[in-house]
Amino acid sequence: MAYSHEMKDVGRYSFRKITHLVDLIRKARAILKKHTDCTILYPPASANWLPFLRDCIFLTLTRPLAGATVFIFHARGLPEFTQSTWLRRLMAKFSYHGADFSLEVSKEQLTPHQAYHAKHSSWCPCGVEVPKSANRSKTTNFPIQVLFIGSLQEGKGILEILKTATILKAKGLESRYKFKIVGAWFSDEFAKEAMHYVESNSLDQLVEFPGQVTGEKKWETYRDADIFFFPTHYQSEATPIVIMEALGSGLPVISTLWSGIPDMLRGCVTADIMPIKSPSAYAVSIERMVEHLINDPKTYQHSRAFYEKYFLPEVFIGRVEEALIQTSKQHNS
Repeated sequence: MAYSHEMKDVGRYSFRKITHLVDLIRKARAILKKHTDCTILYPPASANWLPFLRDCIFLTLTRPLAGATVFIFHARGLPEFTQSTWLRRLMAKFSYHGADFSLEVSKEQLTPHQAYHAKHSSWCPCGVEVPKSANRSKTTNFPIQVLFIGSLQEGKGILEILKTATILKAKGLESRYKFKIVGAWFSDEFAKEAMHYVESNSLDQLVEFPGQVTGEKKWETYRDADIFFFPTHYQSEATPIVIMEALGSGLPVISTLWSGIPDMLRGCVTADIMPIKSPSAYAVSIERMVEHLINDPKTYQHSRAFYEKYFLPEVFIGRVEEALIQTSKQHNS
């Protein structure tokens, strides 16, 4: 299902995506014709026209051949998107309605299982492998390194990070913090807007953009940080993998009351969940988190323990496996 190789490709047309879709349909139909009792486990699209249209084509041509269907909804907002016009409602009815099981990463006001009348449903946050070497209990020293990792675009809260840094600078705390904003720019236009803000507010010594990191370099970046700051209000956000990675790396987390984030962090003593687009509140939260780090040297252990309880890959696989087993029992009964 890897239609997009980079974040900038998401939701955008390319001829390669069409040929990939045709190849997937051909392979899926061949399997389903040979094994008529197969269950399709499928991740429906984000709330955009092109990926939605892709789903409609793929599922219309494959679901009738399947014994059962299990959807795992990994992005937020699809029910609202499909219910907004009669054409989308009709297309969604043929594509998504009546699944045997609906696994939902994000908890929404209008849930997929309600919108598409799934027979059964369950909340199913993803999991990710974070190497234990990424976990550490470093001594808290100044400047405090505040880390963001993700796509550098407006919806991920990049401007809110810069505004938060400006507020802390205005308090005379510039020497106490270093904001490391890691990732690739989603567009040249937004990069120019963000860098203009940095220059206009003289944040050069407070903020750095090291670019995208992967592999061992990524885990080193988590390991060197003190706080993970993710003020997202991204439309399709569900339960962000980077938050799981941060927790697995032992970091306390500051994020937003948005999509599935409050549910995924419920009960986490090292997480602070704030309203979206609230730089003043974020600045207070960062200062409060620093005091917590200084006074509780086990903060990093608490974050890692929470990750191991809820977000290990085997925990996620167990949730999916249970849905498939339940679906198989119902189908064969």
